Amino acid sequence: MPTLPDQFPRIALKQAQSPDVMRLLEELAQRAEGFARMQDEFTEGITRHRATREGRPVRLSKSQHRMLTEFDRDAKQAVHDMERPTVGADVAGILTTALSAVHLQIRLDEHMFPGFHAGDKPMAMRLLDYQRDTIRLIEQFVESAPFKDRVSSIWHEVRSQKDRPNKSD
Repeated sequence: MPTLPDQFPRIALKQAQSPDVMRLLEELAQRAEGFARMQDEFTEGITRHRATREGRPVRLSKSQHRMLTEFDRDAKQAVHDMERPTVGADVAGILTTALSAVHLQIRLDEHMFPGFHAGDKPMAMRLLDYQRDTIRLIEQFVESAPFKDRVSSIWHEVRSQKDRPNKSD
């Protein structure tokens, strides 16, 4: 089952009035679709590598299939749930949400990184780098915006570079 891209940029795009903000949100929506495709590629790679290691195809149990179905249903509900609070949000709030969501994704992926097998780490690093580029895109936009002092990630904790996975891991 394909990964559902983050729908927040598309939902927020409906609220945007400035052409510049609309362009940014459209680019974020396109990046979300690209990230979802990369996640699918990553999942396929993990499955392939596991099958190679174990010498047999990966088969999911009924409970694992049920869990994935529930995840899919919950993701669709989350999209529905995010529409209401987004209506009427100002640009600073929308960009704070977008920035915070990408920071959270990175934090989660960095936490998971050490648990991946060596053959899966290059793609995991590509995903992290892609999301870091997304943060740079948002931050560059915000830096030149008149409301820049009102936009920041809710994830204030700054971690040292040594705590982050890098290409040599």
